[in-house]
Amino acid sequence: MGIAIFIFFVFIALFTIGVYRGTKTMGKIVGNIAKKNHGAAETMVEEHHVPDEWIADLREKMLTVGQLPMEHRLRTRLEKKIRRRVRKRIKGMKGYFTNAPVFESPEAKEIVFAAIEQQEHRWETEGIDTLLSDAQKSEESSG
Repeated sequence: MGIAIFIFFVFIALFTIGVYRGTKTMGKIVGNIAKKNHGAAETMVEEHHVPDEWIADLREKMLTVGQLPMEHRLRTRLEKKIRRRVRKRIKGMKGYFTNAPVFESPEAKEIVFAAIEQQEHRWETEGIDTLLSDAQKSEESSG
């Protein structure tokens, strides 16, 4: 009987430690998501472009691809990949800010959503070279 009680207390202790660590890990994950979304929203509101880290790696690939006809297909594929990535991230931001109670006022929410929608519209309509150069110019001026 004494061994059963001991095993029970060990189980409870391990379960408690597991719940504690799981909760801390989930908190870190949610904190990172919030930090990334808020940073991206700040970039969109203040600098009027998407964060450079969203597109930096693919922009570098795009810049290495020349204008030769043989490279046109690669360039088109990269452009589609960049646009798809940006659309996916913008969609995620819209979902986050729609559900998260993070705004002090309705006006603040309108400002953020207007900036997000402006970038969504730009990435649907403007040329890829303009979009990539805007993000690169901002990166160079800030760092």
